[in-house]
Amino acid sequence: MKICVIGAGPSGLTTVKQLLDEGHTVRCFERGSNIGGIWQRSADPSADAEDMKVFDSLILTISIKLMSYSDFMVTGDRVFYTHAQYRQYLDDYAEKFGLRRHIALDTRVEEVKKEEDGRWAVTVSSKGSRETTVFDAVAVCSGPFQTP
Repeated sequence: MKICVIGAGPSGLTTVKQLLDEGHTVRCFERGSNIGGIWQRSADPSADAEDMKVFDSLILTISIKLMSYSDFMVTGDRVFYTHAQYRQYLDDYAEKFGLRRHIALDTRVEEVKKEEDGRWAVTVSSKGSRETTVFDAVAVCSGPFQTP
């Protein structure tokens, strides 16, 4: 199947990976300039609030051993990662499984419309252009703080 994944945060990344493992053709759209979703943090203090997702001093309240993906486990002692360490973990996961080539960054999903044949027309915008692609299925992984 040709599948669209919306969002390249922790849920979107593992969704892309699992769908690829099942042999599907996958395209992920991420509105941000990098993967990581709410774990993204701009180093630019003048950045737009949309780019500032977590506190500088944020530390996970659960050990990374329990936050790890089952196919990319962290070994050793219990450690409570900072947001930067968790972001690095997500980057390492994407790198290990070659996920970035399936992700379009700086791409906003404008519309998802079900077609008469049961497939999905997904319209995205990026760098001033709009494009509609038809997919067999859509996985919405845009995070808990989004409004459709």
